[in-house]
Amino acid sequence: MAYVEWKVLPAAFPIFLSGLRLQTVGSVPVIGVDDLAISRLLSRTAKRFIDLVGATIGLIVSVPFVGALALLIKRESPGGPIFFRQTRIGANHRPFTLYKLRSMKPDASMSDANQQSTVAGDPRLLRIRALMRRWNLDELPQYWNVLRGDMSLVGPRPERPHHVKRLSPEIPHYLPRHVVKPGMTGWAQVNELRGDTDLVARIRYDIYYIENWSPWLDLQIRCLTFTRWKTGV
Repeated sequence: MAYVEWKVLPAAFPIFLSGLRLQTVGSVPVIGVDDLAISRLLSRTAKRFIDLVGATIGLIVSVPFVGALALLIKRESPGGPIFFRQTRIGANHRPFTLYKLRSMKPDASMSDANQQSTVAGDPRLLRIRALMRRWNLDELPQYWNVLRGDMSLVGPRPERPHHVKRLSPEIPHYLPRHVVKPGMTGWAQVNELRGDTDLVARIRYDIYYIENWSPWLDLQIRCLTFTRWKTGV
């Protein structure tokens, strides 16, 4: 048996001080870092309850807005559907169908595969898109995704499968963001990291949210979502 001298990096030491607990692997006792707060059963139950209540209220309140926007979408672009469906990656890397109000021309998805975000001035955009994005109105159908359990009110924004495959080897710590449900809004978004912004910084904010989650952080993000309105794409 070889002698191995084990050391702890100073930067990691605070983690051990704050989260050590005794665990067993088989019959062998080991010391490990505690579970993330967001992964605990009580936390997940409380978060899901808030999601159900919030999504139910959100769907009811949003009905007149969705109806009015549907008329405007049909008036500007009568040849396409009102709702836009797209496959995204959710918790545990499971794909799901995300719903949005359509804000682009019907054939826009044919040339959208390689773009991470839609840039301002894209000729495929409908005129009504500026209003919807200014107030996040195109995201209202995602209350249905929350009710279905695909998403949460708060969490990292979901990405398309080909972007996940492309970005995961390029951006450090990209994949851990999928240990939780994606959200309608998130810590990165209320800190102005949405649309065509720094992806590395966005992932860093997502990981911060997962590691530091609390009901109060979720509440803060929900409040900031309604106060930090930013024009995005």
